[in-house]
Amino acid sequence: MSGLRFRFAPPPPGYGDGEHNPLTNQPAHSAGADQSLETPSHVAPDPAVCTAISQFLALEAKLLDENRYEEWLALLDEDIDYHVPIRVSDDRPDRQSAANRYRLRDNMMLLSKRVERMTTGQAWAESPASRTVRVVGSVLVTPTDLPGRFEVDSAVLIYRQRALDEEADIIPVRRQDVVLHEDGRCRLLKRTALLPWIALRTPNLAIFL
Repeated sequence: MSGLRFRFAPPPPGYGDGEHNPLTNQPAHSAGADQSLETPSHVAPDPAVCTAISQFLALEAKLLDENRYEEWLALLDEDIDYHVPIRVSDDRPDRQSAANRYRLRDNMMLLSKRVERMTTGQAWAESPASRTVRVVGSVLVTPTDLPGRFEVDSAVLIYRQRALDEEADIIPVRRQDVVLHEDGRCRLLKRTALLPWIALRTPNLAIFL
């Protein structure tokens, strides 16, 4: 390496005076300068509300796994809208849910009827009842313009073992909820449960997603 010589060009005018960024040759911004950088539109809610809603979703999963359906119904608002859209294959992701076509679309009356059938032992699709474990994660809470009303996105994996079947089902669900948080209590007002499947990979949807 002997004999090599290095020559360095002098710095350009204004280098180091705070007027230019030496790497980009663009005007520099001081720490307190007004920078028009794009930021996510998500507005962080009260951390206490996030905790309450996360606990609400965990409680819901526990009640459903333990087949405590009457207690689960008590978590729902009287105006609940619970639906599972049919998925389709399309080049555009925003068109992969069929418009106005659902595998399930229930209100409180229909959900109550489903629970009633499960407790009679005459819901043959769930006799004997499935053994399930729900794992809820990726919870994102976003305030809306209405006081006490929050959009809540979550991802759920449901392990489902039926009767004496040797193989279990794994049901992945992306949920888009609307949760009411009032007077320290949460209620589920709306749920859209999005399955990734075009064709069902589980025998039925007799369980709640």
